[in-house]
Amino acid sequence: MGNAKKKRTCPAAGRQISASECGENRHSEYACPADCPYNPFSPESIDQINALNEALNDMIIDRAQSDPTIGLRVMAALALPEGSVDIELRSNDTIMALVHATPVENKRCFFDLFVEETFESMKNDLRTTTLARSKIRLALLEVREVGVKSFTAIDLLRPGSDPIVIMDEICSANVSRFEIILCNVWPMPHFHLLFGPCTSGNFGDLTVSPPEVFETIIRHLGCEATGEEKARWLIEHALSIKMAYVSVNQTRLKRSLEMSDVGFGEYTYRLNMSPLEGINLLQSSSAAQNSPAVPDELETDQVSDILEHFEWTIPDNGPQKNNSQNGRQSIGSVYVTRAGKILAFSKSYAHHSQLGKELEAAFGSGIVIEDSTFSDYAQEQSTAIRIPNPEWVPESLLKNISGLSVDTHTVGLSDDDEGSLDSTWKNTCNKLLDEPRPVLGNQSLREVALIPGLRPLLERVVKDIVRTIDIGNRRYEPRLDIDWIFDELGLPELRCAPPLAPHDHESDTSDDDDDALAFWSDRVDALHKIDDNDRTELLTRNAMKSGLMDIITGLVHALPYDPQSPEFGVIREIVTLIWLTMVPENERLQLRREFILLAVQHSTSNYDEKIVETDGLIAFLEQSAIPPLFLVLVPILQKRIESIGCDIHDDLFGDGLIAIDAVTRLIVELIE
Repeated sequence: MGNAKKKRTCPAAGRQISASECGENRHSEYACPADCPYNPFSPESIDQINALNEALNDMIIDRAQSDPTIGLRVMAALALPEGSVDIELRSNDTIMALVHATPVENKRCFFDLFVEETFESMKNDLRTTTLARSKIRLALLEVREVGVKSFTAIDLLRPGSDPIVIMDEICSANVSRFEIILCNVWPMPHFHLLFGPCTSGNFGDLTVSPPEVFETIIRHLGCEATGEEKARWLIEHALSIKMAYVSVNQTRLKRSLEMSDVGFGEYTYRLNMSPLEGINLLQSSSAAQNSPAVPDELETDQVSDILEHFEWTIPDNGPQKNNSQNGRQSIGSVYVTRAGKILAFSKSYAHHSQLGKELEAAFGSGIVIEDSTFSDYAQEQSTAIRIPNPEWVPESLLKNISGLSVDTHTVGLSDDDEGSLDSTWKNTCNKLLDEPRPVLGNQSLREVALIPGLRPLLERVVKDIVRTIDIGNRRYEPRLDIDWIFDELGLPELRCAPPLAPHDHESDTSDDDDDALAFWSDRVDALHKIDDNDRTELLTRNAMKSGLMDIITGLVHALPYDPQSPEFGVIREIVTLIWLTMVPENERLQLRREFILLAVQHSTSNYDEKIVETDGLIAFLEQSAIPPLFLVLVPILQKRIESIGCDIHDDLFGDGLIAIDAVTRLIVELIE
């Protein structure tokens, strides 16, 4: 029997139908259930859905590139290389805005005309995909239950609507409960899909709800529309909205750091006694308390040289801590080494000098100082923060900012509690519920739970706590149970299953280098073709020289650092051309000096020899016609990112998004 005559059971029609009838009517005439084995839009058929999406995208892009209104800008967005979340964000949001929101004919967008011209000729499954794509929108999602390949979320821009299911395995492996994400979504028959990467919509001031933050930002960006016009405005300005979120959060972080006393001080003393005598002296001091742990402030090669580790403490004049038995607060770590040294580390400027004075008073002539340093971490990080556009930041969202501080913990546990994770976590939980919180008007969670009028604020604080614990649980073992907090505070409606440990996502990137090399080779050719007038126009039209560091950062991260690779040679050539194009000759010396200063400031022992080996090297760099990027900047940027635990492919709130934005603006200008 031929395929056309074979029958299959159709639960939607309630009878046997042919394969052709199924294909021509599913999701158009028949409401197919998700568990139908012939349903190409079921959660189990994600490969078929992806194939339909690709086919639709190919049709859209092929026609859009020929459109006289948006064609050049679509080609510019498509020219961006794959492999970076930051670039993908700009590419997807730009194409979405051009296709779905930019008027091309009689105030109609390209997608409306595309559907009008092609819909009748499409097969039924592609029609279903096209109708779903026509409903694409910007969403502000609050994540709830997280599964392996999907997660459930509430769209905060649609209050009162039912939760939606987002099918996205990679995103599901990284989000946590109650995380706020800003993303583009579109509805398939049984779930929603993401269009492009997500941006975090979390906000540091819990007195303001996520929808209030969103509305404040879009009003600041000029949105006055309502209804369908507002929905189209959001699509058209999605990238600006996401960058505004970055700007707001970066500005808040910068101001917080400027208010903070966070630094790392180190003393090195030589013992005028044996190491054992030094240990005995410390053990006899009420200020020094033995600690079995070795904090991460020590280098790997230092750990093996440590004989004994102490916490140096002072009387704790604050409220009694749940895990405190002796009422003393640690202000630093003290180590005795086999080589007869005392190493002491402080974590704030306020305690640095105090730690040194008390150690010298305790040892008297028994120690001789060899070295003392203090690094103002907060100031260094504040200086390094880049704001995409300060004008996108509403002043009303810069309230309730407080400085950061290093947690100088209170030491001392009972014998029963010492070393017990369960007991420590229990103490921490009691502290979570009972400590006064400024965001709650210096009331505790237990107290606010009894006040009905403060319930929305209580929910936001509890969600923030659960989200923070979930993030830790996805990264570290053992996992900590926080779900008891819902019942404890009378919030059972917020209870949802915690996320599983993330899956390892393997991807084949073997072709990425070839694609990126071809992309940058094309850009070199484009740059070579620019005449002097075009270069002058670029300089006067857009003060890109001020963003030179951002441009180079983006280029560095576009390809792996390998001085011997052909990719490296292409990057070197394009950066040189940008340098010569964008920076007037009379400004190059000063910018070269700034590169060198950055190199020296952020160098570590691994790179000192390369960077500041001789005065002759610095002199060479100052005289060079090419910026010293390829001698110093690449390893330093990599080391900097590693040192703060940031991966620009995972974190859209760092220099990565800003740098890629600067690169993209330049490339778009060049090819237009």
